[in-house]
Amino acid sequence: MDTIRREPYLFNENTVTELTDSIQLRYKLLVYLYAQFFLATDAHHGNNASIMRPLWYDYPCVKDVEKNESSYSLGPAIIVSVMPHKNLIPREIPCIYEFDKAGQIVKSSDYNGEDQITELFVRQQIV
Repeated sequence: MDTIRREPYLFNENTVTELTDSIQLRYKLLVYLYAQFFLATDAHHGNNASIMRPLWYDYPCVKDVEKNESSYSLGPAIIVSVMPHKNLIPREIPCIYEFDKAGQIVKSSDYNGEDQITELFVRQQIV
């Protein structure tokens, strides 16, 4: 077979660190994600809303929020910004916390996410 080898041990140390951090963040968010999937599908306890939804769904009163095409809500607590430097989250949406590479919640002013392609922000009222 002439396929590209993709085993983690074949990558350089920096890539292995990035993969490890991503997997650890996934496991830290797993309980939250499972709870959101349950609420999205359970008619009695949930809200029957999609777990992944555009910002205008949760923030219809924010001006020009429908133009933000690279950010979305992941449940009620997390906002994912796929290209944070090109498409900023409006100031009217209170996101003063975010996840760092280790999966810890830190204040946005304390964390510099310049090297990240995707950022996860946590709404102020949730923390």
